[in-house]
Amino acid sequence: MSQQDHSVELRPKLVGKRDKRTEDPRLLTGVGQYVDTWRRGMLHIALRRSDQPHARILNIDVGDAFSVPGVVAIYDASDLEGEIKPAIPTSRMPGYYATPIWPLARGKRWPFYWIVSQYVA
Repeated sequence: MSQQDHSVELRPKLVGKRDKRTEDPRLLTGVGQYVDTWRRGMLHIALRRSDQPHARILNIDVGDAFSVPGVVAIYDASDLEGEIKPAIPTSRMPGYYATPIWPLARGKRWPFYWIVSQYVA
């Protein structure tokens, strides 16, 4: 039998080799598209939260957003009142009492809104 030379110089260097990834910039900046999550006629959503921590916001004017072509709806926290249900954890442990887990902002009236649109969000 012949002995094969398995010296490091003959092996291709793949592990530890720097490889330029061309897809990263578009995926990390939010402009990449995934074929399996895109459907014709699908609506898009943009969530906007306050950029002022602990600010007292009395009103959010979204009137100009409705004039943008493609905007279908705009929702704020008051539109979701009564729609969000708590998560109910389960366990097989005897005597386990399930405590409902509500979303953190329940009842806080923290200002936010969603814009539902066709490709403009």
